Order: sequence, then C-alpha cells, then structure tokens
Amino acid sequence: MGENPRMRYPNFLVLGANKAGTTSLYRYLGQHPDVFVSPVKEPSYFTKGGTTAPDPATLGARARRPDPHVTRTLDEYLALFEGARGESAVGEASTAYLASPVAPERIRREIPGVKMVAVLRNPLDRAFSAYAMHVQWGMEERPFADLIDTELAGGVAQGRRTHYVATGCYGEQLPRYLDRFPQEQLRVYLYEDFQSDPAGVMRDLYGFLAVDESFEPDLTERRNVSRAPSRVDRLPAPVRRLRALVPAPVRRRVRARATAPLKFPESTRRQLVERFRTDIAETSRLIDRDLSVWLE
Repeated sequence: MGENPRMRYPNFLVLGANKAGTTSLYRYLGQHPDVFVSPVKEPSYFTKGGTTAPDPATLGARARRPDPHVTRTLDEYLALFEGARGESAVGEASTAYLASPVAPERIRREIPGVKMVAVLRNPLDRAFSAYAMHVQWGMEERPFADLIDTELAGGVAQGRRTHYVATGCYGEQLPRYLDRFPQEQLRVYLYEDFQSDPAGVMRDLYGFLAVDESFEPDLTERRNVSRAPSRVDRLPAPVRRLRALVPAPVRRRVRARATAPLKFPESTRRQLVERFRTDIAETSRLIDRDLSVWLE
C-alpha cells in the first residue's frame, strides 16, 4: 500500500537558534528540487502541540488558535507536509525547538530517526538582535539593559518574562538532544560560518540531508534581518504619527540626534560575557569548536 500523505512526518527539522539566520537557511533549503519545507515556518508543534486535539468546548475562540502559525494537533501538523511530491528530504523550521525543555523528548517519541540542524550565534549578539527585532515590531519599548537585569534576577518585567539570555544557553540545550539521539543525527553550524560562506554551509547541509550537493541556491536575498533599533523606533506609534505635523527643519535636527542606532551597552555586554562564560565553554566542548571569540 502507498503511504498516506496525511501520515507523513518530516524527516528533518531546523531547531534554531532564533536570530541565527534560520529564515534564510529555510528559504535556501526550499529552493532545492529534492527538498520540501513546510509552507509555514515556526509551526512549533513539538513545543506547543500534542497528539490529541483539545476539547473545543473548553476553549474560548482566541485560545483555540492564538497564533496562526502554531500547530497544536497532529492532524494540523501532518497537513503541513501534504504538498510533498516525492522529495526525499521533507522538513520544517521552528527556532523554539532548540531552547525548549520539552521538544527533544516529544521529537524522540514521535520521529526518533529524524535529522536535525542547529545554527548557533554568539549568544550576546543573538540576544541584542532579538531585542532589535522586538523594538522594530513595536513589541518592546524598555531599555535592553533593564530587560537583561530583570531576566538575570529571575524576575518578570511588566507581566512578561524575557528570554534573551535563556535562549542563548546552548551548553544547556544541546545535551537534551545529544542524550536522546545519536550524534550523527544532529548537524551544528555556526552563524559566522553561514554568514561568511553560505554556499559552503548549504553544500554540507544538502549532503547531510542526502540530496544533490551540487545544487546552487540563490543566495542573494537575506531574510528576516534586524537592524539596530533607533530612538525613533522606540517612540509610541501615536507619537511617531505626529511627526508629520512638525516643521521639516525641526524634524531634521531631531532626526540627526534620534536616528543613531541604539548601542549594545558596554556594561551589559560585560555582564553577559560573565553570565555566558561557562556555557560557551561547554558549547565549545560539545561541538569541538573554539568559541573564545564570543567572549571578546
């Protein structure tokens, strides 16, 4: 009997890390003729989902589907791969998997033979890049230093717990996978390598997925790149709209002062270097790469 397409699990997963080039990697994978990637990035099934659907009667309308990207039932998840038409590599990318304490066991339970890919970025720069993205999207107005202080103190800022530090603790995250899967099922790359030689990383990744390594993806477009936030980004939306009422000469003078990118506070960088020092050493040992430059 032929395989029911609705029962096809992926055979590879991009685990993360968040803000480490995974959107570009996902796009480049999708260009390969023998690779199928789910039409939705970040379904996060193995962090949020389960094998049975919750009873709709117990959920409000918003709770049934608070995030249109997240798949919460097995049927929803497998439906993402119905479009596969004979490609040998079928997968998805959810950057929450690497940092999730529950995803590794759920993945092992449902698809134990899956191949996994992780891209690691200097955790200090990753944290600030994530912050920049949140500022651009209007999700964050608080100073980066305050957020880091709150997280390191174990607190919650304005009812929301931040994860800028926790998401970059790869030395804690990788063992959750290495303890459950053979090492040959996990391929780890560095963001720096992906930035400097994306073609080389993609050749190696295609080989890992057992598809034609000679295929050359279009690498001209980078996706989901966050710039350093400026003070203008941090203004509330109503205030930004009122700028049109300010005389042009005044706007130019204000802009000259306000649009300079916000800098990574040096004191916060030193603080994070000490926080990540032991974890970076452990990550270096686990992947057998010298990561001392991350501490400079």
